[in-house]
Amino acid sequence: MTKHQHLDDHDFSETIVFDFTTRLPGPYACFLLQEMGFKVYKIESERSPDPFNDPIKRDLFFHWYQNINRGKEIVSIESILNLQSLNKNKTVLVLHAFSPHHPFYKMIENLKQSLSRLIILNLQHSRPWHDLNFYSVLEENLPSPPPLPFAGILFSHKIAQAFIKIWSQFHFFKTSFLVESSLNMETEIEKVFTTFKRPDFLKNKPALHLGDYICYRIYPLKNGLLYLAAVEPKYWQNFLNIFDQPLDLNAFTPVDSSEGQTLAQFFLNLSTHDLEKILDKKSALHSTKESKTESIDCCLAWHAL
Repeated sequence: MTKHQHLDDHDFSETIVFDFTTRLPGPYACFLLQEMGFKVYKIESERSPDPFNDPIKRDLFFHWYQNINRGKEIVSIESILNLQSLNKNKTVLVLHAFSPHHPFYKMIENLKQSLSRLIILNLQHSRPWHDLNFYSVLEENLPSPPPLPFAGILFSHKIAQAFIKIWSQFHFFKTSFLVESSLNMETEIEKVFTTFKRPDFLKNKPALHLGDYICYRIYPLKNGLLYLAAVEPKYWQNFLNIFDQPLDLNAFTPVDSSEGQTLAQFFLNLSTHDLEKILDKKSALHSTKESKTESIDCCLAWHAL
């Protein structure tokens, strides 16, 4: 790329993306690429359908499938090479998670033989991780369950970032090229978690953004989660008034103190319905019609699980 060529000025639709992946990280990464302007084809197979694409169940996964694949052109794996938009002058990005022994891996080999401007990114993982497994890498003691599926979303962004990096290095070449790379899920997420993990010098010292103080953390409810960020004095005093807590309770009391444990137990005994009744009684409820998550005074929000 010359110094006069900028990504903002380029027509990304001249690049084709083939998304062979399923579930969340790969498809969401390609959704991000599509938002940038890339033309994305979601490659599907009747023999091995995306587990999230189940219109009969119509569960949360199906809802995600519809959202992260919205706007993509769905193409059967057998008809890829017949696409009219496919020609040797276009750059093609291929995202897949096939091992060389997978029956669909031969399609990747066919693309390598048919196309002259090709970037292939292979997604790998060492074992089937769950979001809570990744969360445990960040902190040994979980203060409360985190909102999911943050690990998959995080990996999606790393995938899109890797694609853009490779694409920007090779797309502007006038010659043919074949670039093959891989991305390991555990390695990439561990890089991020290591960056924000508690440092040794804070082993015995509380830190606000690690959830060590009672004013800034996630509290489990009977049937949901409560998010508290009452750091400023006016918000903290409002919080204490609403929930009839001792007015002299210090916002920066450690969560592992007796006061912190008492507050955690107080919320654990409340349901979201109980919470709404308290707030309604105090005339402090400010809800948004667009979201099921409620909030008050920019310091507290909650939702049911």
